[in-house]
Amino acid sequence: MDQKYKWIVVIICILIVRGVVYLLKSEKDTKASQNESITIIEEETTWGNGKVDSISEDQFIKLVADFNTDKEVYIGEGPAFVDIYTTWCGPCNQLAPIIEALAEGCAGTFQFYKLDLDQNPNLAAAYNIHSIPYILYCDSSKIRRVLPDKMMSIIEKVQSERDNRQR
Repeated sequence: MDQKYKWIVVIICILIVRGVVYLLKSEKDTKASQNESITIIEEETTWGNGKVDSISEDQFIKLVADFNTDKEVYIGEGPAFVDIYTTWCGPCNQLAPIIEALAEGCAGTFQFYKLDLDQNPNLAAAYNIHSIPYILYCDSSKIRRVLPDKMMSIIEKVQSERDNRQR
């Protein structure tokens, strides 16, 4: 009987060691993935370039709004959308190619940005973000949240107003 218990103890010890090694490896991988930064725009971008530019909180403050002082005042050149997402969010990942297509189709009319909320958590508190995807629409009047399905109607309205002004 004693021999049987020794084997059980040995097996339990092996399982514990394997579990600890797994947890340490997972923690190391998690830290490494958190340290990997998304592609952030390095130089000044051309407004309305037909791309979705990844920005950090610091760039958000320079390009969109200083959420530390007045989060409602848009400081950009023209109308813009900011896609606030996370890499693990399924709906965010489904929305990304749609936003990229909209950016291409709206080159010269709208600017599109995206901001990873996991890497930029202060924005969540500033704009009271509790769920994602979260889309901000910015124009000369103010910054406001819009639902993804309303983006197309905003784009059509702005383009129609622009066409009317050009006539």
